[in-house]
Amino acid sequence: MRVNLFDSEFLTDPYPTYQWLRDNDPVHQVARKIWLVSRYDDVLAVLRDPGLYSSELGYGGMMTEPIDGDASMMPEDRRRAMTDSGAGMMVQSFAGLRVLISSDPPDHSRLRRLVNKPFAPRAIRELEPRVRAICEELVDDMLAARSDGVADLWSHVSYPLPTMVIAHMLGIPPERKADFKRWSDALVNGLSLGGGGDVSGGAAGAMEMFKYFGKVIAERTAEPRDDLISLLVAQGPDGDEPLTVPEIVAFCVLLLVAGNETTTNLLGNFWRAMAQQPDQLERLRAEPDLVGSAVEEALRFDSPVQGLWRGTTRPTEL
Repeated sequence: MRVNLFDSEFLTDPYPTYQWLRDNDPVHQVARKIWLVSRYDDVLAVLRDPGLYSSELGYGGMMTEPIDGDASMMPEDRRRAMTDSGAGMMVQSFAGLRVLISSDPPDHSRLRRLVNKPFAPRAIRELEPRVRAICEELVDDMLAARSDGVADLWSHVSYPLPTMVIAHMLGIPPERKADFKRWSDALVNGLSLGGGGDVSGGAAGAMEMFKYFGKVIAERTAEPRDDLISLLVAQGPDGDEPLTVPEIVAFCVLLLVAGNETTTNLLGNFWRAMAQQPDQLERLRAEPDLVGSAVEEALRFDSPVQGLWRGTTRPTEL
């Protein structure tokens, strides 16, 4: 048995496959040089050894090439579409930049310290009133839509919420939230490793996003404000030289795309689980102090992130 990571049945419910992998083939060959590690201790060992299992290599050029040269993992027409649309050039243009998701220590450590401040617990608590106000506004919109017979938690709340919060943190006007969501969705869809996405639309959306962030960075450089982009413009990572404009753009894109996808899907997965287990929903309503631990359990129970990529820096045996 070889697991197809992009099979629709697997994507709909991967957990039986994970169980089979843990029981029968915990270091499973997915493609010629791609292996899926499924047992907790093995995963932890990989993630704790960036010198051997590198994020930089794991997230390198995989979006612009068939995974590990296995043509079945990315059809020829998709590779051609990426080249023709400029999507491949778009991804490759970030090669060598200091970006959290594709860097290893010590660069990753310095970058993480730089962005820790706006995401520290105290800063998040200070953000809570604004997030709560956004949530209440979105729920009001959902309840108003119900009077027309069409109200949906995902489209009215889960989908727009993270975009509006991230835009607030970046100091982006609320009226641009529709553009933010469109750019994020286009990029994720266009660069989907499984194929089938709109590659040209993804490239076009990404170029609009890059151009917009470049304009905002220039404005914050001239007139800093109390927002995350101004912080990134003003400081270098841990006393290092300041981030370049492309590196700040890359960070903003990462925050927008990763924050949107993960939060939207977390909320969707959470309420799907509650609908399937109404006794737990009733318990949560009766004991609202459990909400914090319920969110943590939702992240564990059906995570919006199903895996992480790493590339080996030398031959190894696991």
